[in-house]
Amino acid sequence: MILWIVLIPLLGAAFNGLLFASGLWKKVLKGDEHTEKRVVGLVGCGVVLVSALISTSLFIKLLSMEPGQRQIIQELFVWIPSGSFTV
Repeated sequence: MILWIVLIPLLGAAFNGLLFASGLWKKVLKGDEHTEKRVVGLVGCGVVLVSALISTSLFIKLLSMEPGQRQIIQELFVWIPSGSFTV
């Protein structure tokens, strides 16, 4: 879940940047600049809203935990494994 807080806005920026800056959507929208700006704004604001909602849900989850157990860990990968020791 923690990874999505960062990835969702990055994916939205890539979507807006690659599809709209390259002009691919002008063919789909038939040159309607008003609709294009609206879609870019909705995607840009929407991905930040989704990321904020995920952050809020994780914060509420933390508050429901015991004070000594308040941590959420998401392991992405093991960098250097060596026996029982990992970095």
